Amino acid sequence: MQSRLMQCGSFQYLYSVPFLLWKAQFPTSLGSQLINALILFAGVELCWNMYPSNSYSSFLLLCIHLFILWGVWIAPSEGEFVDEEPTGKKEE
Repeated sequence: MQSRLMQCGSFQYLYSVPFLLWKAQFPTSLGSQLINALILFAGVELCWNMYPSNSYSSFLLLCIHLFILWGVWIAPSEGEFVDEEPTGKKEE
C-alpha cells in the first residue's frame, strides 16, 4: 500500500515540474526561456534516473529545485486578485 502511495506522489511531482518551469521567470541572459526550462527538466530527469543515487545526484537535484523555486518566487503575480498599485493604509 505504501509503495502505491509513493508512486502516486511521484507521478503528481512529475506533472508539476513542467508547470513550475513554465511559470518560473529565469534571467534571459542565460538563453531563451524554453532552453533553460528544458535543461532544468533534463537535470531533474538525470537525477531521478540515477541508480543508485549518490550525494552528487542528490545535491544537484536540490540545487535544481532551489533554482526552480527562485524562478517561481521572482515571477510576476497573475490573477484577478492582484492589485496593480498597492493602496497603503486603509482608512477607517
